[in-house]
Amino acid sequence: MEIVHLATSDDDLYAGFDDVKIAQAAHRLSAEGASRKGRLDSLFSRGGPRLVTSSTPAQDQARPLTAIRAVGYSSYGNRGFDPLNLNSKGVGKQSVFETNMETPEEKLRQLEKKINELIEEGCMCASRKDAKLALEKAKEASKKERIYVRQREQSGLGDQPNLDLTFIVLLNLASQYTLNELYSEALNTYHVLMRNRLFQNAGRLKVNMGNVYVKLGYYSKAIKFYRMALDQVTNTHKRMRIKIMQNIGVLFVKMGKYNDAIASFEYIMGENPDFKTGLNLVLCYYALNDKEKMKRSFQKLVSIQLEVSREEDDDKHFSTLDGALREAISNDTLKIFESRKKHEAEWSILMASKLISPIIDDSLNLGFTW
Repeated sequence: MEIVHLATSDDDLYAGFDDVKIAQAAHRLSAEGASRKGRLDSLFSRGGPRLVTSSTPAQDQARPLTAIRAVGYSSYGNRGFDPLNLNSKGVGKQSVFETNMETPEEKLRQLEKKINELIEEGCMCASRKDAKLALEKAKEASKKERIYVRQREQSGLGDQPNLDLTFIVLLNLASQYTLNELYSEALNTYHVLMRNRLFQNAGRLKVNMGNVYVKLGYYSKAIKFYRMALDQVTNTHKRMRIKIMQNIGVLFVKMGKYNDAIASFEYIMGENPDFKTGLNLVLCYYALNDKEKMKRSFQKLVSIQLEVSREEDDDKHFSTLDGALREAISNDTLKIFESRKKHEAEWSILMASKLISPIIDDSLNLGFTW
């Protein structure tokens, strides 16, 4: 029987395994190293070039890497990822990856902005007395506003009309027609505004229509529209109501209806008296030759409070100021306004006194003495 010996811990199971092959490999590596060293020594002995690596470039630009150029990478510059070579063709990245198409809402906003600019330019032309150019701007704005409305409908936004824009465009057009004395066109434009019930404050435009009829000489129609406008204006707008009443009273005077004019002027003198209305009231009673009411209306005229500073107070105040400041406020806007108010008051009282003095008494001297 064959006896089997078990390996102890000191024995190597793989001892001597492939010793020949390892020795041959070591000999081959030693021979290749000697051959390589010989070639390097021969190269440097002949003054050959130095070896360079990517960390120490021999030239200004990086060493070309052609193996990865097919997928868009390159060692020439930092051009970024450009597999389609769009940069060399002059095609921007935004035009390919980011669309710059305007939405319908953006187009409408741009068109609305252009319309508002045309309206402002037209108003500036009107302020410079260039009525013809102002009318051209207004017509162009009206044309673009119709395009604006049509585009809103095509975009599915027709159920949300821009009433403010339509209103201001038509109002500006009517005003420019009036400025150019095209009264028929102005009235037609105002009628378009009046027929649209969506415009809440369109009733006040009857004042504008009344002004147009005054220019045409149709006083009865003008009074009709003034009264219609008066019904539309609430009591909170007291100043506007008084202005309308003044227009009505003046038209009644032109028509020779002094009693109706007196009713308007008496109302104004009771609500917010002013010197022009007081003078008009005196004139109406003068036309009716009513001496007692002339005296009474003249007393109302002279009792109106002139809400400006007195000259004594101004002189006292100016004396405390230095020369530059005194000169600056002596001709400012407020000072000019006060001067006009004083002149209007003096002129109205003087004219009324000259008018009624020969009538209210037996002689001119007695009338002035009164």
